[in-house]
Amino acid sequence: MDEGRLDIALTLSGERVDAVTIDVARPRLAGRLLVGRPAEAAPKMMGLVFSICGTAQTCAALRAVEAAQGLTPDPDTESLREIMIRAEALDQDLLRLCLDWPTETIGAASVTTLRDLRTTLADGTALVSGPDWRRPGERAAILDQDVWSDFQILLRRQLAELLLGEPRGRVPESLTRARMWWQQGDTPAARVLEWVERHGLAGFGASEGRFLDSATPAFFHHRLANEDGDRFAACPDWQGQPAETGPLARHRHHPLVRDIIAEHGAGLLARMTARLVGVLSEPGIPGLQADDDGAGVGVGLAETARGLLAHRVVLDGETVADYRTVAPTEWNFHPDGPLSRGLVGTEAGSEDDLRRRVSLLVSAIDPCVAYDLTISG
Repeated sequence: MDEGRLDIALTLSGERVDAVTIDVARPRLAGRLLVGRPAEAAPKMMGLVFSICGTAQTCAALRAVEAAQGLTPDPDTESLREIMIRAEALDQDLLRLCLDWPTETIGAASVTTLRDLRTTLADGTALVSGPDWRRPGERAAILDQDVWSDFQILLRRQLAELLLGEPRGRVPESLTRARMWWQQGDTPAARVLEWVERHGLAGFGASEGRFLDSATPAFFHHRLANEDGDRFAACPDWQGQPAETGPLARHRHHPLVRDIIAEHGAGLLARMTARLVGVLSEPGIPGLQADDDGAGVGVGLAETARGLLAHRVVLDGETVADYRTVAPTEWNFHPDGPLSRGLVGTEAGSEDDLRRRVSLLVSAIDPCVAYDLTISG
């Protein structure tokens, strides 16, 4: 199934980037596939169609369908869903921090250690997920609380050792301390962040941030309900302006991220560090509830690795009559969003060098679809 593509075109004028054109070519798969189908089929189908954030898609769909049906999941069920979403986000964040970014910068990655940790994560997730957790209205709970508690301790220590070099390590809370860690540490994360600053890329792509902080289910219910809902789904805005969601939005107030933004702006280093902070933060990504309408219309939200995901469903009895989604990529790669604002006016240098820098920035903002980058002028 084609999940779409992201087309990014840079136009140069003289020695600088003069214009950035971004086109998120995403088919409206949810409506096309789900309209006319039973509502209870939506969560599982959404998880199968969207390969990258399948668990988050499933949970957002569960929340939307349950809200439309007037069902309120119990706290244990919501806890299980948040565990599943968090595990998926961790897995994707680790791929960036320990494989993709090290390969693109320092030319090395901790493949074996990363594989072992991802296996541990998958094993832990299996401890808590029952066979029917994808069905709307189904009760679910952590199967063994003691085993799960032991697993959490093990996972935290493995994450800290992989990323910080010490099982009980913590993210530095100032840029001065972070630089000491970069110089002394030998983890892929430390070496990547040191490489970014040493090569003068800490502030690359920095722009004045506008963040999606307080969007509620009611907000998405309103914006996706009217006749302009399809346009909003393709090119969303917050109070008439583009807004960003994801790791930087969530963790920009962390002391280290705040220090980096004060010195370098909200550029490449701040984005990469925010993702590191998110992986090691406690208690993790907060849960988001649904809009419990119960009148055949429901909205469900989920915080993914890349940001806020929203689903809105309209039911006709037990059948899907309309289904719309807004994914983080539509926010973060808005035509006037953080990528275009951060690149316009940038010194171009050689095309190969510009392409490498832009690719790192795109990876740090992190689309959920493949992308093409063209440079002209």
